[in-house]
Amino acid sequence: MKLILTTIVSFLFISASIGCELPKPTKAWLGNSKFSRNVEQGKCALDFALQDLSINERKVIANLIANSYKFETNTAIPSF
Repeated sequence: MKLILTTIVSFLFISASIGCELPKPTKAWLGNSKFSRNVEQGKCALDFALQDLSINERKVIANLIANSYKFETNTAIPSF
């Protein structure tokens, strides 16, 4: 899951597009589903929030966000 999330976030931030649209290869890969619409909305929100930062700073923040999900999934699994 972490690898998939990191890959998606990397596609989003490495892309040269500044708008809320996903790059064509990413859009083709994700298809037209609820998940792809959520990814596109998330990209738009992040682009808006991080518009004053450089690409490298955006990558750092994207990795921090991706790593935070790793900790959430570890604590959400009950141990028997």
